[in-house]
Amino acid sequence: MWEKYKINEIDPKYLDVTEKRFKEQKVLLHELIDNDRYIVSLFFSEGSKPLLDPLKVINRVIVYIKYPLDYRGNPTDFHYFQAFRRFWGRCLKTFRNDFDFWQFASETAWLGYGDCEDSSILTGAGLENLKVLDLCDYFVCLGAVYKDWRLLGYHGWVIAKIDGIWRLVETTLDTPYSSVTEMPSVNINTNEWEVGELTYKAMVIFNKNELWEWVEDNGGYMTATYNVGDKLKEYLKKTHKEKETKRKYKEMSKTYWKLMRKGMKVK
Repeated sequence: MWEKYKINEIDPKYLDVTEKRFKEQKVLLHELIDNDRYIVSLFFSEGSKPLLDPLKVINRVIVYIKYPLDYRGNPTDFHYFQAFRRFWGRCLKTFRNDFDFWQFASETAWLGYGDCEDSSILTGAGLENLKVLDLCDYFVCLGAVYKDWRLLGYHGWVIAKIDGIWRLVETTLDTPYSSVTEMPSVNINTNEWEVGELTYKAMVIFNKNELWEWVEDNGGYMTATYNVGDKLKEYLKKTHKEKETKRKYKEMSKTYWKLMRKGMKVK
């Protein structure tokens, strides 16, 4: 069951994601959705007009944000050396690593690169601007993707409420959605969502106002050992290698190709 919290009612220490940032740079989870930054506004606009269509907002990320790869085509982390090593200048190159750096939405918009969490957080920032206008709702999701209940890797994605229906948005596609109906509908009251042969299982979902954590219950009673922030802390421990696996993206590519029937691939 979902344990639901208002962000402003949570002790900030339970939202701390400093370990995913530059050394000693204090950052809270919801602060990564910095939709009020000018560069984010520019990213989600056409000329001088903001994008007000959720589909266009989602596709803007899919089209313009690329996944960072090393020279062998392996998923990597763009800021590895800058964030976790002493010689920050080496961040100009990308290398495969065990660490995992999370970007602000504004950083992803500026760089044009980002992994699954980064592209999902940027998508969240674009949808946050529409949520303020009551045009949609959304959550950034942190969890895992399975095929036949075999773990493919940990992952970040988005669920968005568009025209009254919650839908799963995969933000790492190479080809944009042609319509909202290509996004599978989901039941927000559970944390497991089927997409073809894949199962997305969320541990944490959040936006700028709320944090939900999935807690396995025992006959309707919450596990006694659970505390707010425990599921987020569990996800924070996952390394880059546990998330950005070639196998995960290969299986996702095949599944979305079958689902969309037009060669859609994921990064």
